[in-house]
Amino acid sequence: QVGGPLVAMAEAEQHRIYPGKSTYAMRPVEDCVADVLRLTGGPLEALSCPLVEAHGRLLASDVGAPAPIPPFPASIMDGFAIRSGDGPGRFPVDTVDGVTAGAASQPLPPGHVRYITTGARVPEGADAVAKVEDTREVWEDGKLLIE
Repeated sequence: QVGGPLVAMAEAEQHRIYPGKSTYAMRPVEDCVADVLRLTGGPLEALSCPLVEAHGRLLASDVGAPAPIPPFPASIMDGFAIRSGDGPGRFPVDTVDGVTAGAASQPLPPGHVRYITTGARVPEGADAVAKVEDTREVWEDGKLLIE
């Protein structure tokens, strides 16, 4: 399935059609945590309170769900759904419009990739998601490939 607003935008503006690549360097998580602790005075003491007084407070420990939420494999990032068995290389984007959260998805054919947004169901056949930041768009013979 080719077409849609993303293709029209790419043809009109001749630039990246997939969002998500930042011009800023990533910082290590440890540095960010150290900054937060330095600027806030460190961790706070835990306390218990009735639920009606809990508004505006933070949990001191994790709360587990009795069942998986959502009840399907979901992407935790914007990227491209892939079949890891296909290995590295250039692969055609099988649906330029991609998969967004809440949308139905068709199985991913071997040798293809599909754009996917955070929270969207990982298509059947895909077993991984490559981050947008780790990919490169390549146009060959008028077709979009992801490397």
